[in-house]
Amino acid sequence: MTDDLTVSPHETGVVRIFALNLPEADIAPFRRGDCDRIGAVLGLDVVDHDFVETLKIEDLQPIGLAGYLTEGIGLPPEAILADRGKLDALGGHVLLVHSNAFGRREAALVPTAEVTYIGTYREPQVLPSFDPLTSGSAEGTLEGPADASTPPARNRGLKLAMAVLVVLALIALLFITG
Repeated sequence: MTDDLTVSPHETGVVRIFALNLPEADIAPFRRGDCDRIGAVLGLDVVDHDFVETLKIEDLQPIGLAGYLTEGIGLPPEAILADRGKLDALGGHVLLVHSNAFGRREAALVPTAEVTYIGTYREPQVLPSFDPLTSGSAEGTLEGPADASTPPARNRGLKLAMAVLVVLALIALLFITG
């Protein structure tokens, strides 16, 4: 459990869920995104409220919290499969704390009695594919000039522009002196 409450500075795609153990009257600061209050219950000095959601479970019906995690946030169903029953049985309010809430800093969460840690859920890591390209436009190779003595086209353009500037300067000089 302590590993799930330790945040790496490079962490991405992780959602931690905490149940709020507070009466309805004390939930307002969490719903407003009060960073100090949210940070206090997580045992932290700084939390970015843009990456913390306070949800009333009742408002998530009929899909429930598990449905919100898979359909709303995009977690794969297998990421929550083991805890689906526990997630659907929750009531009251929950805090969803996303990785970016910690500002890319290492953090050790120390939840107070005002919250109960429910679980940590990870988005799948999608690695890039290095499969060969099959399109006809992907065929061929990149090559330099056939003859190393042939200057690239941009050098020719630069030389032409300089020559035009010199000619224009000479014409301007003839008009001024003549």
